[in-house]
Amino acid sequence: MIEKLLETIGFGTITNYIYDNFFKSKDSIDKSVKKEFDKVKLITTDESKTTQDTVKKESQDIKELIHQKNDNKSLDTLTTALTGHANKFIPDMVHNVSSATANHLMNLDQRLKVDISYKDNVTNFIFSSKNKEGVKLTPTIKPSDPIEFQKNWEDLFHHGKPFKSTIEEINIKGSKIFDELLSNQEYSSQEISIEPTPQKSLLKLWQQNELGDFFPINDIELQVYSGTKSLSMEGKIFDGIVNISTYVNFHSRKRNIEFTFNVDFSRWNGVEINHLPYFDNVYKFFFNASEGWKLHGTFEKDGIKIVDIDPKDMSNEVFIKEVFNELKYIFFAREIAKSQNISICFTDYSFTSQLLDRLNTIYLAIQKGEKRLKSNELQASSDVIVNDENLDTFKNKLSDLNSTFYLEQPEKSSTTLTLFDTEVKLPKILHKFKHLSFKIDKDISIIKLGDQVHIDFTSNENSVHSLEFVEE
Repeated sequence: MIEKLLETIGFGTITNYIYDNFFKSKDSIDKSVKKEFDKVKLITTDESKTTQDTVKKESQDIKELIHQKNDNKSLDTLTTALTGHANKFIPDMVHNVSSATANHLMNLDQRLKVDISYKDNVTNFIFSSKNKEGVKLTPTIKPSDPIEFQKNWEDLFHHGKPFKSTIEEINIKGSKIFDELLSNQEYSSQEISIEPTPQKSLLKLWQQNELGDFFPINDIELQVYSGTKSLSMEGKIFDGIVNISTYVNFHSRKRNIEFTFNVDFSRWNGVEINHLPYFDNVYKFFFNASEGWKLHGTFEKDGIKIVDIDPKDMSNEVFIKEVFNELKYIFFAREIAKSQNISICFTDYSFTSQLLDRLNTIYLAIQKGEKRLKSNELQASSDVIVNDENLDTFKNKLSDLNSTFYLEQPEKSSTTLTLFDTEVKLPKILHKFKHLSFKIDKDISIIKLGDQVHIDFTSNENSVHSLEFVEE
C-alpha cells in the first residue's frame, strides 16, 4: 500500500544525489563546507527584538523613534509617518512596518517572496521562491555542535523534519536579501529554520461497526513531508481539537499505514462545558473507537483516490482508553450541570477511576436509568422480623422456588463533589433492585411470629438495578 501511495501521489523523496553532494565529507561537518540546495523555505525568528528592528536601514529616523516606544508623542509621529493618521491603532502600524520591510527586501531580490509577521515580541521572516524552479542558495556552515548539527541536518533530508539553527552557524550566499540581513550583527544569535515545502493530500476517514452503522469524519487536508528514508503526514479534524499524524518508514517490513491521534483539550479552556465546540463529534469518535468500530479511510490526490486504508480496530489501544476516560469525565460533568441548572467552565481537572464510577452512578440517577445485572454481580443480605401482618405471606413467598424479591436502598447522605473548579451538591440516590434470588438460613415450616430470619440476596440474569434521585 505504501509503494502505491508514494508512486501515485508523486511525493517522491529528496534524491540521494542532492544529499550526497550536499555533504562533501560527512565526517568533517565541523569544517566550513559549502553546499547547494533548491526549493527550501527559510524562516528566521527574532526572539529578542521588536518589530522596529525590521525597518530598513534607510529609515533610520523611524527606527530611532520606535526605540522610544514608551514615548506617546514619538509613537504618534511614527504612526503619522507610516499611515498618515496620527490616531491609527498600533496593530495597523506594526502591519505597515512589516509590509514596508517585506517590500524593501523583495526589491533587493525579486525571485523571493518575503512575508513578515510579528506576535508576542517575535518577528518571523518567511522566504519562499516565486517560481517553480526555486532559488539556488549556497550556505557556509560552521556548527558549534557538529554532532547535533549533523543529526538535525540529516533528519531534514532523510525524514523531512524542519531544521533549526542559529544564524551565526549558517551564512547564506546567493541573494542580496541575506547579504543585508546577515550583515547585521544583531541577528547573528537569532534562529533560522529550513523546512521542506509540504505536499498536500486529502484523507477521508470514517468509522463502521459490524452492523454496518457508519460515522463519517470530516475530510482532512494533510501536509505531507518526505525525505530519503521516511514520509510523515499531519492533519487536523474537528477544527483542530484532534490532530492526526502518521509516519512511514520506507525500509520497514511493516507495510500498513497507521495513524496517531492527539487531542488538544486546551482549545476548550474557559468555555462553558455545555458549549464546548465539537464535543459531541469528538466524544462520538472515541466512544466508537473504544467500542470496536473500525477506522476506514482513503487517500486522495487532486480528486483521485490513490489507496484504501486497511480497516483498523483501535479499541485495545491505551491512548484510546485514556482519552475516552477523559471525555467521559467531561460528558458526566456536562450532564450533571444540565440537571442542576448550573454553569461550569472548562479548566484544569483531574479524576480517579473511583470518581468516574461515581459520576456514572449519578448519571444513571439523572436519567432514571436501569441496567441488567449479571448473575452473582450483586450480593446483599437482610434480617427480617416476622410479625402478624406478614407471616403467611412471607412463608408462602419463601416456599415458592420461582419467587424473587424487590429491594430499595437509599444512600445515607447526599453527594458533594468538585467538577473542574465548581463545587456541586446533589440529592440522595435511591437504588432499586428487582427480581433478586434469595436464600434463608431456617426451615420455613418452623418460622413463627417474632422470629428474625436472615436472608441472602443475589442477582441473576433477570435482575435489574435502577436509580433515581430522592427529593428532600
